[in-house]
Amino acid sequence: MSPQEIKRCRHSKENKLFVFGAIITILLLILLLAGSFAREEVITDLRSDMIAQHREQHPSVRDLDDGAVLKELSAEDKDLLSALDFYYWYVVLFAPVALFLLLLFVMGRHYGQLKANSVQINKHQYPEVQQLFADMARELGFETTPELYLVNGNGSLNAYATCVPGHRDFAAIYSDILERCLKNRDMHTLKFILGHELGHIKFNHVRWWYSALTIWMNLPVIKYFFGLPLSRARELGCDKISAALTNDTSGRALMMLSVGKYAYLDIDLDAYVREQFDKPSFWSWLSNLTNDHTVLAWRIAAIRKRHQAGLLFRNKH
Repeated sequence: MSPQEIKRCRHSKENKLFVFGAIITILLLILLLAGSFAREEVITDLRSDMIAQHREQHPSVRDLDDGAVLKELSAEDKDLLSALDFYYWYVVLFAPVALFLLLLFVMGRHYGQLKANSVQINKHQYPEVQQLFADMARELGFETTPELYLVNGNGSLNAYATCVPGHRDFAAIYSDILERCLKNRDMHTLKFILGHELGHIKFNHVRWWYSALTIWMNLPVIKYFFGLPLSRARELGCDKISAALTNDTSGRALMMLSVGKYAYLDIDLDAYVREQFDKPSFWSWLSNLTNDHTVLAWRIAAIRKRHQAGLLFRNKH
């Protein structure tokens, strides 16, 4: 695939949401940094506001001095004032470094567990799968093929991609998917699923800075307007990568996620998509709104009609 073809696979709304999130994150960091240089004034003003508000809400303490009122503040207010004792410019600047170190530890630990308790797919273990994965990685322009691991999913059907920051990209596929695809000689579905994960790596979704620059978008309530739509855009873009790698025009591979590893080949896809679109449901729309993956029928329709599925509202099927 050419760089232009890969670029066209990315959902049109993803970059807009990411850039918006990154700008807000940087502005917040700048504001926090600027505020840290006026630390004493910020703390003094906040303390005065808390004391005044507490006096207004509790007439019995109106005659007490400020020091006594401070002792009467709620635990939350006291915790906030205590936290501000550490509000220095170097603490603000260290926050991104701390986040990087935290992610490095978490993902490094996960990578270690994966190497210790899973099987790496390579030239000795499922070499045909490794070759398929390497061929797709090469087609997407990877200089080094990410590592691929086989994980015991205990019946779950999933695959994922991530990285150890500054060290290595890797992906994992659950054993039930691999076993059933090989049993059915369904390399198309296997290729689609693995291609989707390579898409996440190619589009930098697994990078620590991607998460850091959009971290505020996943806060409660806010996530329904920014974080979850961004996640859905990422998933839809990776579906497009898979469809391009496999020349898929049906979306059948996604049915395994809906009806399981035994029935997915037996479903009438035309009827399934038609039923989902001809009978619009508020509850399906609400499910889409509150999930990090787009409604499955919308994803399948996007592949079949080669359009960008809507993040909030469905497109025509």
